[in-house]
Amino acid sequence: MSGFAWSQQTRTAPSFNVVNFSPADLRSIPGVVGAVAFGRFAARDYQVHPGDFIPPIGTRTGTPVSTGIHDIYFSLILPSGAPPANGSPVVIAGHGGGGSKEGFTLGVASPLAGLLAQRGIATIAINGVGHGFGPLGALTVSRTNGDSVAFPSGGRGFDQNGDGVIEGREGIRAAQPRTIIDDADGFRQTVADLMQLVRQIEAGVDVDDDALPDLDPTRIYYVAQSLGGVYGAVFLVLRRSPELTHFCSREMTQTETTICDPDHATRSERAVRSLCVFPGNR
Repeated sequence: MSGFAWSQQTRTAPSFNVVNFSPADLRSIPGVVGAVAFGRFAARDYQVHPGDFIPPIGTRTGTPVSTGIHDIYFSLILPSGAPPANGSPVVIAGHGGGGSKEGFTLGVASPLAGLLAQRGIATIAINGVGHGFGPLGALTVSRTNGDSVAFPSGGRGFDQNGDGVIEGREGIRAAQPRTIIDDADGFRQTVADLMQLVRQIEAGVDVDDDALPDLDPTRIYYVAQSLGGVYGAVFLVLRRSPELTHFCSREMTQTETTICDPDHATRSERAVRSLCVFPGNR
């Protein structure tokens, strides 16, 4: 691959803003990234649209009712080399407010994916509710032979306030007259989507169509930045299991920030080490 171009749908007109990503960040540690893959899966939508809220239910006995099915797009970074028999361990990356799955896998945070790949760990990410700009956005992958392929980027934002603009996190909050809910139901829907992502990994992910799993369904972890730590905390509680653990950054909730080491400089390295996965120990 020679580059990636993300056409963000920023207006309902529609209008697009093109952001280019170089593979250089993923290659900051030479030879550790083996493949970059993109895909989608179907997940249940529990929100009512328009309105962008989840109808209230009894907290003890109630069961949310699905309002439909939506496609969730993901980006996946795989480590180089032969994977273990059960596939590579995988980190689910939760982006911050106004961020996107592209940021964690192709953009500013992609060196972390490279650092994880050096330890034999894959990185996978989805967009949270209201993030990734509009649904007409596209991602174009340019190959070194001059060919290119384009496909939907999976933006989950929309013009909620009717001004014709689709902002970076527009749609995560409930609309009038339920604005008191704020982004709580957007978080809940994102958590439901993350839980479905885990189910997809547990069912088996075969990127190269060799009938072998590329991701280990028993070694699923979570890393997040800022807002991703807020909805991620709910996700981890609901997916309580010894396989699903996480580490945090200073940008998470106040409680998380309090219990975390404040040393910023070596945060990424300590985070990777907290997974107890090192070169040769996959």
